[in-house]
Amino acid sequence: MKTTVQLLCAVFVLTMMNAGAFGQSCPNWSPKFDEITNSEVKSQLQQMNWDAAIEQAGGPDATIVAFNSILADARTRLDNAARAVQQLAADRESAQLDATWDECSGPRNALMAAKCEYLNMTELILSAEGSIELVQCRQ
Repeated sequence: MKTTVQLLCAVFVLTMMNAGAFGQSCPNWSPKFDEITNSEVKSQLQQMNWDAAIEQAGGPDATIVAFNSILADARTRLDNAARAVQQLAADRESAQLDATWDECSGPRNALMAAKCEYLNMTELILSAEGSIELVQCRQ
């Protein structure tokens, strides 16, 4: 009886290890990426080989350091863009941070440029935060 229980436990442990309960199975997509509206960026993220990219970047720790640096810069630029929109806007309605990629692809004035910077930095932050989640899983 004792041998049967030990055998069943061993089979259970091996099954769980193969199923990823002990060996971590990391996703290749972060829910943060779902919030990104730039289809080109989403496409690149969908095609990303995270394991290879992390290895090329020097491993998980170096990759996280790099993304944290990007995040710090993007947050500063996001705040600066929001302030610029507020300063340049003629009224409350034009002060909305509501630029689209179509609006940002053509010629623009200073107000629209600031709104586009805000959009770019918002999505860069989402991309970096999602990427950090995926890298942390692989640490």
